[in-house]
Amino acid sequence: MSILDIMMPGVDGLSLCSYFRKKSSVPIIIISAKDTPMDRVTGITLGSDDYLTKPFLPLELAVRVKALFRRMELLSDGKERKQQPVSCGNLCVIPKNRRITIDGELFKTTPTEYEFLFYLIQRQQSAVSKKGLLKDIWRYHEDINIEDTRVTDDLVKRLRKKLRERGSTAKIETIWGYGYQI
Repeated sequence: MSILDIMMPGVDGLSLCSYFRKKSSVPIIIISAKDTPMDRVTGITLGSDDYLTKPFLPLELAVRVKALFRRMELLSDGKERKQQPVSCGNLCVIPKNRRITIDGELFKTTPTEYEFLFYLIQRQQSAVSKKGLLKDIWRYHEDINIEDTRVTDDLVKRLRKKLRERGSTAKIETIWGYGYQI
C-alpha cells in the first residue's frame, strides 16, 4: 500500500501516483490539504483508490487503510478462488488469480478497477445502482448522498478509456439516474 501526500518537497505526489499506477496495482491513498472537488477527482482519475483531505484524524486514515485491506482480502479469500472465470465479450475475469484478460492478453487494473469490473460482470444484463456500488465496492455507508461523490463516475470514465484502447467488446453502459451495467 502507498500513502502519498500531493505536496511533498521536491516531488509531485500526483505524478508519483500516476507513475505507481502504471507500474503496479498496489492500493494508493492520497492525503492532501487540497480539498476542492476537482482535486479529489484528479487524484482518483490518476489512479488513487482513496483521497483523504487534511486535517483528518489518524483514526480515519487507519480505518480507510483497514477498509482497503478488507476489500483486497474479501476478493482473495477461498470463496473467490473457487469461482470459475467469467466472461463478457472478449473480456474475461479470472478470480482465481485476480486477473483480467482481453482476447487472452493480460489487462492491467488497479484493485478497485478489478473489483468494479468483476462486480459488474457477475451481474451481467442487470443494472447496478451507484448507491450499491458505493456500498459494495467502496464500502460507503448506506446513508451517503450519491450526489456528494463522483468516485464511481471517475472510475467508469477511466475504465471505458482503458477498455476502448485495448479493443474490448465489453461496454460499460450508463443507466441514467440509476447506475451502470455491462
